[in-house]
Amino acid sequence: MSKKYNNLYKTNKRYILLASFILFLYLVGNKNLNIIHVSLKHDFEKNYINAKALLDDPSKEIKFLDLILVDRNGDSKKDPKKAMETSLRGKYKIENTTYIKNGITYVKNLKDVGVLVNKNRRITSSYEPEELSRVNIPFHRTSFSKENMMVKEAARAAEKLVGDASNEKLYLKGVSAYRSYNNQETTYSYISKTKGEEHADVYSARPGQSEHQTGFAIDLGIRSLNYDLNENFSNTKEGIWLSQNCYRYGFIIRYPKGKEHITGYSFEPWHIRYVGVELAKYLTENNLTLEEFYSFK
Repeated sequence: MSKKYNNLYKTNKRYILLASFILFLYLVGNKNLNIIHVSLKHDFEKNYINAKALLDDPSKEIKFLDLILVDRNGDSKKDPKKAMETSLRGKYKIENTTYIKNGITYVKNLKDVGVLVNKNRRITSSYEPEELSRVNIPFHRTSFSKENMMVKEAARAAEKLVGDASNEKLYLKGVSAYRSYNNQETTYSYISKTKGEEHADVYSARPGQSEHQTGFAIDLGIRSLNYDLNENFSNTKEGIWLSQNCYRYGFIIRYPKGKEHITGYSFEPWHIRYVGVELAKYLTENNLTLEEFYSFK
């Protein structure tokens, strides 16, 4: 058999296998499969199927070529939002991301951009991100070592965000990015002593409960407010721009107004958290916090 016909035979064989696979799923009883995306490539070994078979196990994934199948009784076809939600919930999971030690729940997946850290999901005192990188933007001042650093991916995104804002004559400066456990302890202790523990608990995280320790969060300030972090920032042109555009760079306003009872913190329009563009866009468009996305209570 010539090389030309041999290649043709192999290509046709792949399509036959694909058709057989789809027919198999249909015959075993799953009649609501919707093909959302099919991408066939010539390199068979590198192809895969990301399939949600949803026969008995809705979370089951089958890999074989590059096919995505989703069953929501036709919801993915009727409602693109449902399809996106299904895809994201499959990618960002909260199950098996913690462990308990001495009665305290600690987070395991601290390297994941979608990691959830809050008052009930803590970070150990020794944790420091492996790939901290300097954020090359102006900082008002840094009180602690490495406070102008973030996880590399987040740092590059923050640089792009601040740079684009500057192009529109909106000048943002970094106030605080990464903070170690000990640095957060100092910050919380100062606020607690000067303004009271009750105030500190809604405006500052206790050590081990701060997103700043993940390297994915940064506080931004502006000159007109003397770089003070307060709610008035949300009414400035810089604050409005940030709230409307930060998702384009993979960030969310982590502690939004009206969600204080969910996040456990007061409205912080200056505090943005990197979660990646895909998840940031979904959370922003649907007005969701990370707690709501993960159905965390």
